[in-house]
Amino acid sequence: MSKLISECKKSIKVNLVPGLILQTFAIALVVMYYKVDSVKGFCNEIAALKTNYGYLFSGLSTALFGGLLPCLFMIYRGNIKKAFWISHGLFFCLFWFYKGMEVDFLYRMQALMFGNDSNFSTIAKKVAFDQFVYNFLYACASITLCYMWKDNGFSFKETKKKINKGTFTLTLPSVIVSTWIVWIPTTAVVYSLPSPLQVPLFNIVLCFFVLMVATLTEEESSFK
Repeated sequence: MSKLISECKKSIKVNLVPGLILQTFAIALVVMYYKVDSVKGFCNEIAALKTNYGYLFSGLSTALFGGLLPCLFMIYRGNIKKAFWISHGLFFCLFWFYKGMEVDFLYRMQALMFGNDSNFSTIAKKVAFDQFVYNFLYACASITLCYMWKDNGFSFKETKKKINKGTFTLTLPSVIVSTWIVWIPTTAVVYSLPSPLQVPLFNIVLCFFVLMVATLTEEESSFK
């Protein structure tokens, strides 16, 4: 338990300031959307694309912001060796393409469950379901395990060897805590926007979040 507390404290220390920066950035975008006509006009054009292309837009945009751009950044920084550029690039793009559609589905289902109002009660319900049901029970675990598979050379056998009791009692809880620091306030900002703009804002914050994690993470596997 003491080790878990120590890891959670470390996660809070590492992610607090970058998380506040991301949240401030997201809030600034929302304020500009409601206050600056040119920004609102541009955002409405993006919203029209999202409305017209639905899940395809969500998949492609998330693959770009969550997958391709961070992958290119990690290649530039030397975090990924040349021999793994293609395999890791495909993984990031395909993984986040699927996740983009998954998040879109989550947002649609919550709109049906809780409505589309931007009042405090509706936003609070969506944030609670997002972070304490979807994220806690599924999202963090699926992302962590898929990234473990990638870091172990896309080998299920090697990945299975790395999964142990500590994965569920130490690694996942600390990941969840670090995720909550960034995404509880951020999802509140996301849900304050009209539905067609929620995925685009999620994508922008996701891009910087993945870049932040890539920059702050010191541990590297032998496949990087």
